[in-house]
Amino acid sequence: MAISNGDIAAIFRKLADLLDIEQANPFRIRAYRQAANTVENLPRSLAEMVAQGEDLTKLAGIGTDLAQKIRTIVKTGDLPLLEQVMARTPPQLTTLLQVPGLGPRRVEQLYDSLGIETLDDLATAARAHKIAALPGFSQKSEAKLLAEVETLTRKGPEKRLPINLSAPIAQALLAHLNGFAGLEQLSMAGSFRRRKETEGDLDMVASSTDPAALMDHFCAFRDVKSVELHGLTRSTIILSSGFHVDLRVVSKKSYGTALAYFTGARAHTIALRKRAVRKGWKLNEYTLSDENGKRLAGRDEAGLYRAFGMDWIPPELREMHGELEAAAAHALPKLVEAGDICGDLHVRSCESDGADSLKALVAQARKMGHSWLGIADLAKSPRCPEGLTPAALARQGAEIDAMNAANPDFRVLKGCNVEILADGSLALPEAARAGLDYTICTLRDAAGLAKGAQTARIVKAMAQPGFSILAHPTGRHIEGPSDYDVDLPALIAAAVKHNRLLERRADPARLDLGDVECHLAIKGGARLALGS
Repeated sequence: MAISNGDIAAIFRKLADLLDIEQANPFRIRAYRQAANTVENLPRSLAEMVAQGEDLTKLAGIGTDLAQKIRTIVKTGDLPLLEQVMARTPPQLTTLLQVPGLGPRRVEQLYDSLGIETLDDLATAARAHKIAALPGFSQKSEAKLLAEVETLTRKGPEKRLPINLSAPIAQALLAHLNGFAGLEQLSMAGSFRRRKETEGDLDMVASSTDPAALMDHFCAFRDVKSVELHGLTRSTIILSSGFHVDLRVVSKKSYGTALAYFTGARAHTIALRKRAVRKGWKLNEYTLSDENGKRLAGRDEAGLYRAFGMDWIPPELREMHGELEAAAAHALPKLVEAGDICGDLHVRSCESDGADSLKALVAQARKMGHSWLGIADLAKSPRCPEGLTPAALARQGAEIDAMNAANPDFRVLKGCNVEILADGSLALPEAARAGLDYTICTLRDAAGLAKGAQTARIVKAMAQPGFSILAHPTGRHIEGPSDYDVDLPALIAAAVKHNRLLERRADPARLDLGDVECHLAIKGGARLALGS
């Protein structure tokens, strides 16, 4: 089995974490993290690109050295440099990185200050209240770490994949099953269909003229490590990555109710069943029937919701957040689709840490049907010394002005990604900010500040002239601890007061703000900026 993009990204990310523990060159660490992000979000298989001899240096953030490392990983399955770094790192420190709330710097701090190398060491220190005494920790964070260690020790780390890594697996499975001649209907179900941030497994629902043969075809998927269950109506396979995939095959007349049932969420499904019970009906994965046993729905999802007097509810909304009431009132919100995107603001050019020229970025935006594009390269700051100076920003602005003059049907906006400093000021001088169309303001050095102080710092920054958008407001990371802790209602109030925008960063590593937080912000009167 060829190595996946996710495997390559994991190697780069692990290398970056270990180098971070060693306090290696921050530019080097950043390069590996950027390479991991590039690889994760790549729509094509790197293994196939290597096999076809393609030039990997054309990928964002991938230079000659990283390209060679990717080729090595694809051909051998590992990276000698990672093995070298692991050999000089206490082996149990990598286990500590699996603890939610611990990043490389905190692992290093615990090791240097208390000699903590293992989960047992961490638990012992937490029970002795030694961790709370360290800078940046508290009694609350110490108790949380102890609880996380006890969970890991009891269950082992839960294997979940972010949606950008589970999506290629789902696409490959769909392509495999769609090649079966007797297939009638097929769909992903479960949390993946609801577009949740991470998946612990994948669920699929199908109908077929030959269920037995379809199950045989499913179990013969190229990446199967083992078959856990092989039945006529349900089969479960375990992929080489350890990921579980479940396929259920039902009759055509039951496909709609089965798809709804196995899509969930559980609370949404239970609420539908309760509505059926109140009417004297019966709802299960096979049918919706009335008190006389007459079938009311089952063939398609729309018919199921229609039987309850509701509009069809998009899977993304099935989280029991008021969607049933909205569907009954024919007042469901319209979801943002790819075709609704007219432009992007959180885009960087080659002048900072991107990989494409302004002309190439504009050409791609036009190709995607966009009518405008915002360029927000990093501004020079203590944490980003390679960023653009005010003079470099002015030169870039002149280039953008020339492009706009030559292409009146497309608008390029002059932006900048600006660091919020420790005192709440902004790294880019006010005069330089005045020459921009917008700024995206970001916290980069936030470790150790209490929630109230962190919130006050951001609120102070939002009051500064030239502050436009607060990037990833909660500091959330899907697969690790948040960068910082904030009082979101206070940030929403400040955004409304100063007419600032809060970002919905669609980077699958962040997805910040989350959906619930977006609702909270909109309800509070704030405006959102979508970084797609």
